[in-house]
Amino acid sequence: MLTRRKSSAFIQQQQQQQQQQQEQQQQQQQQQQQQQQQQQLQQQLASGTERGVANDSVAVLAEMLNIDTSANKQHTSDILRSNIFEEIPKLACIISMISVCLSTPHTFFFFPSLYYIVFLADATVTVVFLVEAIVKIVTNGLITHEGSYLRDRWCQFDFFLLILHITSVLLSAYELICLWFPHLEWHYHPWYGVIRAPRPFIMIRFVRSIIRFKLPKNRIQQIIKRSSQQIQNVTIFFMFFMTFYAIMGVQLFGRMDYHCVLPGTNVSNVTIADLAIPDTMCSQKGAGGYECPANMECLKLDMSAHAEGFYGMFNDFGSSLFTVYMAASQEGWVYVLYDCLDTFPSYIAFFYFITLIFLLAWLVKNVFIAVITETFAEIRVQFSEMWQTREITVEDSFAQKLEKTEDGWRLMAVDAEKINSDIAPKPLYWLVRSAMFQTCMMVMVVLNALINASLVHKHDASDEPRKLLYYYIEIFGPGKKLGGLVVFTMVLLVITSAVSLQLFCYVPNLDKFRTFPQAFMSMFQIITQEGWTDVVVEILRTTNESMVPFVAIYFVGYHLFVTLIVLSLFVAVILDNLEMDEELKKVKQLKAREETTCMRTTLPWRLKIFDKFPTRPQMVELRKVSSEFPVPKVRQSFTKQFAEDNTLAYNSHSEELDLHQKQLLRNIGKTFFRSTVTVRQIGQLSTKWTISILIEETNRNRALFMDSNQFIAQLGQSGTRIWGESRYHNRSINRPIKLKIVYEHLKENGDVRLADSAPKNDLKHGEIDIKALQQKRQHAELTRNRIEEEIRENHPFFDRPLFLVDRDSRLRHICQEIVYAKYIPDKIDSVTGKQIQQRYKQLHELIGLLTYLDWAMVFFTALSCYSMLFESPWPTTGENMIFNNPYLQICEYMFVISMTFELAVKVLANGFIFTPNAVVRDVGGVMTLFIYITSVIYLVWMPRYVEINSLAQMMMIFRAMRPLRIYTLVPHIRRVVVELCKGFKEILLVTTLLILLMFIFASFGVQIAGGKLAACNDPTITEREKCYGIFEQKVFVTRMEVYGKNDNELHPKIWVPRVWTNPRNFNFDHIGNAMLALFETLSYKGWNVIRDILWMRQGPWAVVFIHIYVFTGCMIGLTLFVGVVIANYTENRHCLR
Repeated sequence: MLTRRKSSAFIQQQQQQQQQQQEQQQQQQQQQQQQQQQQQLQQQLASGTERGVANDSVAVLAEMLNIDTSANKQHTSDILRSNIFEEIPKLACIISMISVCLSTPHTFFFFPSLYYIVFLADATVTVVFLVEAIVKIVTNGLITHEGSYLRDRWCQFDFFLLILHITSVLLSAYELICLWFPHLEWHYHPWYGVIRAPRPFIMIRFVRSIIRFKLPKNRIQQIIKRSSQQIQNVTIFFMFFMTFYAIMGVQLFGRMDYHCVLPGTNVSNVTIADLAIPDTMCSQKGAGGYECPANMECLKLDMSAHAEGFYGMFNDFGSSLFTVYMAASQEGWVYVLYDCLDTFPSYIAFFYFITLIFLLAWLVKNVFIAVITETFAEIRVQFSEMWQTREITVEDSFAQKLEKTEDGWRLMAVDAEKINSDIAPKPLYWLVRSAMFQTCMMVMVVLNALINASLVHKHDASDEPRKLLYYYIEIFGPGKKLGGLVVFTMVLLVITSAVSLQLFCYVPNLDKFRTFPQAFMSMFQIITQEGWTDVVVEILRTTNESMVPFVAIYFVGYHLFVTLIVLSLFVAVILDNLEMDEELKKVKQLKAREETTCMRTTLPWRLKIFDKFPTRPQMVELRKVSSEFPVPKVRQSFTKQFAEDNTLAYNSHSEELDLHQKQLLRNIGKTFFRSTVTVRQIGQLSTKWTISILIEETNRNRALFMDSNQFIAQLGQSGTRIWGESRYHNRSINRPIKLKIVYEHLKENGDVRLADSAPKNDLKHGEIDIKALQQKRQHAELTRNRIEEEIRENHPFFDRPLFLVDRDSRLRHICQEIVYAKYIPDKIDSVTGKQIQQRYKQLHELIGLLTYLDWAMVFFTALSCYSMLFESPWPTTGENMIFNNPYLQICEYMFVISMTFELAVKVLANGFIFTPNAVVRDVGGVMTLFIYITSVIYLVWMPRYVEINSLAQMMMIFRAMRPLRIYTLVPHIRRVVVELCKGFKEILLVTTLLILLMFIFASFGVQIAGGKLAACNDPTITEREKCYGIFEQKVFVTRMEVYGKNDNELHPKIWVPRVWTNPRNFNFDHIGNAMLALFETLSYKGWNVIRDILWMRQGPWAVVFIHIYVFTGCMIGLTLFVGVVIANYTENRHCLR
């Protein structure tokens, strides 16, 4: 026993020595790595190159984004590792954020005692952070080694926040000393509080303490490099156009200071009485702009940028850049356009602003969305490991467990089938779980929602009995309660609102940032872009002139970030959630194809009508020959096996002529028709020989295809049998071999294959037999061809235009050549057989996109639409109406005549309705026929007097559908519309979701604001009984700040009657008007007006309702709609390819 103990002790000593040696080696390696890193840092500092700086910044970001607290915990003390001291800093972050949101003079004015509470909270938070910093410094050191406090990036950020809190506490103490000890004569200015502006970034620390993930730094650096490179490129692209249009604005417009004013106006001291109503810019006579009336003159006013309002100025590069950016946001740009139209010739302003909106507002914005979507997808792939759930408890991850019962081991649902007889009897339990009970509850919920939504406010004596009735109804239902309104907290919006609050709460005459709710609403309004230019202009006007550029940069940068990146990220996230696996995409595409005609084995309904008639195959009577018995009538299709085609008999052996024949057939396209055949009687021996050859070929084909019945219809259309010199060439044994080669090629490409070669029972879980679905499509096509050939043979009126024109008539052949005549851009060399390279290939392909007839109709349709642009009811003499203008009538006649010729030729070539390629075979054909009929009726009628809501006006409205003809003619445009319409199911679901969302909020709006928004148009009257008589109403004159504006004595007024009425453009009196108002806000338009009126009439609590709706309905719901449309179009585009 002693020897064993000694040996075990000796072994333990050796293990301890080995561990000590390993630790010493690790320490030496760490020291060497530190020395190498220090040398590399010294080299980078010495070089000072841009590349080194960029790499350092990427490394810093990678180190900060690697949020992993496990490594820091290893170096912290036992005190900070406890759960209590982990939660205390989180609580301190929340308290610090609340205190900084309350630290405004306006808030302290209404609640004086709140100042001491905020001061005590700041002091407590500062002590917590200070103790935490001291413990970390004592444990890890200050700056000695790599893991020291000031060497860690996040600790540096925490130290910066600690300094801010200490400064904030000292500043509050200084303010208290100034209040308590005035004899010291210390002066405190409110703008000292700007030092609290960076404190809201404490939310970053709070989020960091909640979200924890670990990712290799190399991967984070790769993500940052790729993402930053893409965003940097598109930002440079955006800034190029911004700079370009800013410079162009300075050169084209410059200072626009000319206004229509009264004679004798002092241009340096303009009053509200000197301007026109409304204020109008002007130009000198003959300059091409607006000319002032005779009693006014056009003068150049001398006004400052604060008075003019900054927006719409092209005085210098900075002002022009600010105007261009605001115009690119599509908010208020039309007013700048009107000012330019009044000052300069119209074509300059039209060219400038149309191209600006197209390039900056539409193109660059969509490019940002595309880049952010691609970047987010790449980040999602890189972070896929992080997003996977790593720690899953058994209770949360499994809904079933294994239990031993009387019948053996069974999988039982956890807490699903447990019935406590003491709490709930078994019959009641099964009643609650029954489908009938759940259906009844759903019906009751729907009825309750409909009853609450049916409340109507008419602002008369009938409102009180109606309210009493609904009061008794609400006894049996939840009434106004919608369940629960979700409060969406956006960290970015909270941080920016708090920062802006501390920056601008001290600015006099500015009521946008006095309290945190006002700052939150202002910053949220900038996100939605509705009236954000008015908010920024108001802020700039109240700001000191020296700080205007910095304030403008601050808000423009915020708007650029939230609109082009954050809102684009909404689309990216939704598209990423809608993204499917590649295999699922293929299945969805093939399933969509099954629903279309390409996967159906039946013919369309317009061709099924021939199945209702008895079969009447075409019979041919052969001529009698002496010394033989009479021959009965036989099928014409059988005799065509022995037909002689005179046009093709002499071209079968010449390769050059055969190549020319193929080129001719390709040029003609569908105009290839069977030539007139000459049938002659065959001798007995030749007949037997021919039949034996047919049987032999049939057997070979059956052996080749295993089931050749589905291939006979297609192969029978390839050409006719030719007797004479080419008989043995066509009947040779090489033909089946040729077919076999073609079939093997098709089989290799996966288009067609044997039915027995498809895997059936050995498919693994999740596998999809794509080739089997492709074979199904091919077989469906062949089946349709076989059915069509049978109908063609058994029904003589099939494929006969208008049931009058014969299938092989010469008139139809000429019409087919006219309809399908087309330019072929690909030229083939007759010697080498290769494609000839041409210059301006895209132009050749554009010409070859449509047939000559379609190009002609596109021209006449465009000409007709262009002529309709000149139709106008002004002047009232009717000079610009079509019935009085012969030039407009010429274009109308040309359109109708050309369309008549087009439809006549196409009907004779392809048929009207009951033919395979009929003119009216889809929605486009019906629309074409409707446009033609209405155009002919209007041209024949040509009414002289058009009344409102009359048939003549309806005919003129129908003429506006002519541009849709281009949609039916150009295949690419038609393809885009068709692919978009294929996703109507998903679009319908999202539309239903938006309608239900509007219904929920509209019902809530009827309950809280119905009948309560009406007021007197005179702001001084608050009671309905006193709202009568007339009063002076101020009129809008100008957006500039001039002397006398909004002054009760100097501002122009007019007498108007007092009226007790709802707001001008919305109300919540019943569910219809409420949904209409909310539908308008889906486009972010007018929601700020609803917000302001709800604030005035119902109080601040009612504003929460509209903010939640705008966030859920617009930012999420409407973005989901856009995402579904994009996703469906992308999937259908891949399917098309």
